[in-house]
Amino acid sequence: MDATACRKLGNAYTVCVPSYVDTWENGTAHNFIWNYEQPFYVSSPTISLYLYYKQNFAYNLIKNWTDMSTSSGELDVVVDDTWFPMTLPAGSGNQTLTLFGFFLPSNLNATYELTSTTSSYPRPFNFTVLRKYRRMETNSIR
Repeated sequence: MDATACRKLGNAYTVCVPSYVDTWENGTAHNFIWNYEQPFYVSSPTISLYLYYKQNFAYNLIKNWTDMSTSSGELDVVVDDTWFPMTLPAGSGNQTLTLFGFFLPSNLNATYELTSTTSSYPRPFNFTVLRKYRRMETNSIR
């Protein structure tokens, strides 16, 4: 799907990619795709994306992209270790994390809108990221 196809879905869709069933793996490239004609966004020339994870019922900011052109409708990203709040200890298993994305016009305060019970902006969407444990290879000299 691209931004034009997302727009054609109509105003019921604010974000088309990712969806709640998507899992993005560390080291892979993806696109965030939003409806650039969505009434909540079209009035602003720029839009920002904030990614959060939840811990103890609180949203914690992990990444953000600010002042993007609203009309582009897409953001290319590569999932890397900065998408995860902690390092993967040696010998541990894979790490799966649910992230919450929040698109807002760039002139708004994300923290206020996220916590406001009267905010008129669409609530965060969620998807999953996966970091696989990679065993460290060691070279031995004999």
